[in-house]
Amino acid sequence: IQYPVQSLLVMAVSMTAPMVLWMRHRRHGWRSSAEMGATMVLPVIPFICLVVFDVTEGALCNLYCLATVLAMLGVMSYRRADYSGDHSLSQ
Repeated sequence: IQYPVQSLLVMAVSMTAPMVLWMRHRRHGWRSSAEMGATMVLPVIPFICLVVFDVTEGALCNLYCLATVLAMLGVMSYRRADYSGDHSLSQ
């Protein structure tokens, strides 16, 4: 509550870094990993703007998490072939 912008940034990084590492471990390509990373980081921008422009006092972390899940589902449905199947056997 006291540091909403910092909370949002920490949440974005703490969710993105492990996800990208896990995707690389599962042998997803850099493009797919970068796209998923972007879907985790880009939705934080509007929520930071809401705090900076005093529209809201809190970080709205629940809505940020919902936005990232919806963004990830959108990317996964758009690139269905990349996200369905076993990537541990490729390469």
